[in-house]
Amino acid sequence: MTAQPLEFMRYFLFLTICVQTSLVAQSFGLLIGAATNLESAIFLGPVTAIPILLFSGFFVTFSTIPVYLQWLSYCSYVRYAFEAVLQIIYGMNRNHLECNPDASADSSESLAPCLSDPDFFLKFFSADGAKIYVDFIVLCMFFVILRGLCFLILKFRTRASR
Repeated sequence: MTAQPLEFMRYFLFLTICVQTSLVAQSFGLLIGAATNLESAIFLGPVTAIPILLFSGFFVTFSTIPVYLQWLSYCSYVRYAFEAVLQIIYGMNRNHLECNPDASADSSESLAPCLSDPDFFLKFFSADGAKIYVDFIVLCMFFVILRGLCFLILKFRTRASR
């Protein structure tokens, strides 16, 4: 359907990045829940998710973000997940994508140009120099730091309530 190469390593890496991203997102939610009361957490969760998604490079590419705000993209765990997934899907010496030369003029396939070079996508999203292992390590660091902060906040709150 999507002409993805049937390679075990790509599938394994994709699954690993997805699970690690889920763990980081869960840790972020736990941190918000541990640091605030229920009413504040309900509003703080979506409000903090907006800049995380905005500076991930998916909605706004890094080249269009003003220079004085580009450092915020390094604080977004979604950026590292997005870069890794782009590398997994379009990197790792992937062959050119197949184009349908028989697309009729009435079909939607004829409206869009055929982009057969996988490196185009990596360059467009500024992920051509990204390394999967670096993105995975950064996601692991986000996980450990956020869980550590949750522990410290819960420890402080339990001592304060005594």
